[in-house]
Amino acid sequence: MRSRRPNAQKKFPTINVPYSAVYVIIAMFVVASIIATYACFEPLVMSTYSLFPRCPIVQLPRINLCGCGAINLELRQFALLLASVAISVTWVVFRNEDWAWLLQDFLGVLFSINMLRVLRLPSLMICTILLSILFFYDIFFVFVTPLLTKVRSSINN
Repeated sequence: MRSRRPNAQKKFPTINVPYSAVYVIIAMFVVASIIATYACFEPLVMSTYSLFPRCPIVQLPRINLCGCGAINLELRQFALLLASVAISVTWVVFRNEDWAWLLQDFLGVLFSINMLRVLRLPSLMICTILLSILFFYDIFFVFVTPLLTKVRSSINN
């Protein structure tokens, strides 16, 4: 009969995920956040034309994108684009601070609103399938993520 040490912990298999994969996910979140912030606040910026009719309209030069089309922005739209980039970059720089979760949640809400604007779900069956997939996605990240990390938790303290 084998004796067992009283303080022995059961070892779980560890899956080694390259740390660079985290930066790829962060980059994808930043790009999606910039697009969502711009898309959600653009109607507000465009309403300033009717609210402030005396404010001049400054058209920026057209920017060609190597065969992908062209960008034709007005100064207010460019300022919104800069603000969107600034908000996302602020989150990247300060994402480990205690208050950064507020900014991350704000960006996540903007992303969700943008997805509701972009996606058209024509039937209840498609909505049910999508929500079921999101349900299993959430279960995966709640219960499987601790197995992927060394400290066995989803959040490092």
